[in-house]
Amino acid sequence: MYYMFFVINMTVLAIIHKVKKNTISIEHKIGYSFVITSLGLLLVIFIL
Repeated sequence: MYYMFFVINMTVLAIIHKVKKNTISIEHKIGYSFVITSLGLLLVIFIL
C-alpha cells in the first residue's frame, strides 16, 4: 500500500513538474502532488 502511494505520488509530482516548469515553487509542487494523490487514493478506496 505504501509503495503504491509512493509510486503514484512520484508520478503525479513528475507530471506537475513537467507541466508547470518554473511557474510554481517546489514546495507547492510537492503539496499539490500530495493532495492529488491522496484524493485519488481515497476515490479508489471508496469505489472498491
